[in-house]
Amino acid sequence: KIITILGKPDFLIQRNDFFQNKYEKIVRLRIEENNKILTCKTDVNSPCKFKTKKETEMILKGKEKEIINFFGFKKVFSYKKQRANFDINNCIVSLDKLNKEDFYLEIEGKEDKINFVIKKLGLENMPLEKKSYLEILGGIKWLV
Repeated sequence: KIITILGKPDFLIQRNDFFQNKYEKIVRLRIEENNKILTCKTDVNSPCKFKTKKETEMILKGKEKEIINFFGFKKVFSYKKQRANFDINNCIVSLDKLNKEDFYLEIEGKEDKINFVIKKLGLENMPLEKKSYLEILGGIKWLV
C-alpha cells in the first residue's frame, strides 16, 4: 500500500561508515554516488514523541580519511543500504532497503506534518522505531 501512495522508488546506494573517538563520540561518513557527507548528531531536548536529533553535516571534497584520522576517529562499523526519497507534505520520506526483506521508513519534518504523513500512509498503528541503524545493525549506541 505504501508504494502505491509514494510511487515507484528510485533507489540510490548509500555506504555508511561510522567512526568513534576515545571520548566515545561518533561521526558518520555517508557516500552516495559522488557525494561524501560527514555527519555529527546531537540530542535535542524536545517534548516531541518522535526521535529528535540535530544534525551537522559537511560535504567533503576529498581528504575525508585524513580529516577523520586527524580528530582521532577509528572506524567501528559500516553498512550499505538502498534509499529512495519522497517529498510528502513538506516532509522527507525515505524508504530504506537494508537487504531483500528488511525495509524501514523514515519521516523527517515538523511533528504535525509527520503525523499527517503517518495517517496518509496508514501507519498509525505501526510501532515507532527510535533506534538508529547503528544500534539496530551494529549494536552500538550513538552517543552524543
